[in-house]
Amino acid sequence: MNFKPNFRTFTFALLFLGVQLPAWAQGGQSVAFSLGAASKYSFASAGYQLGLPIGKREAFVVGIGGRSTYARAGDRRYKALDASSENSSLAINANSTSQLNAALYVWATVMPLPRIQAGLSVDMVGYTFGSASNATYTNAEATPTQANPTGPSLIMSNNRGYGLLHTEFFVGYRLFPNLWARAGISHDRLEVATNPTLNGQSRFGSKVNSFFVGITVPLDFTNEDMN
Repeated sequence: MNFKPNFRTFTFALLFLGVQLPAWAQGGQSVAFSLGAASKYSFASAGYQLGLPIGKREAFVVGIGGRSTYARAGDRRYKALDASSENSSLAINANSTSQLNAALYVWATVMPLPRIQAGLSVDMVGYTFGSASNATYTNAEATPTQANPTGPSLIMSNNRGYGLLHTEFFVGYRLFPNLWARAGISHDRLEVATNPTLNGQSRFGSKVNSFFVGITVPLDFTNEDMN
């Protein structure tokens, strides 16, 4: 997958999306913040989301939005993503990536308890950027190299994809009309690339599950929302 979209164009497109969609999703705007950690891994994310209630009771909501994720991983081994290179791997002592994504959010309210919700959010497409990291490529022997963020990120079926993709599974409790507290499990798909290619392989990936806490702030709530 060799394409290099203009990052400025992507950013303007995402901002245009955020300006235009409120006309479609009346009464469903919010911002969400998350902090998570696992062994030798941590992340922070912030997102703007738009929701569309479904059904007479509006107990189910689907939405889309934009999310920025900063992730830091240390002392991690990345496996070759080419099925023919199962014995190849890339070891990185410490690296960090920052990502701006257009993300798909799906969440549901648990009834008849309007203060409780459960849901998930999934990154669909975006762009990963960050600095290069020193790495060691291992196949028949160890070779020093550098690992770089992949640039474009894209979710695909059959456990495939490109770039850093962030997913959250959460439960939430409404503390106030304009504040939800959330907690759950996140799943991150990490990917780095090498240049030049090593034995025909340039893409290496890793996966990590983390515990996270967060908040969601509705931007257009009413006092009736707590009833």
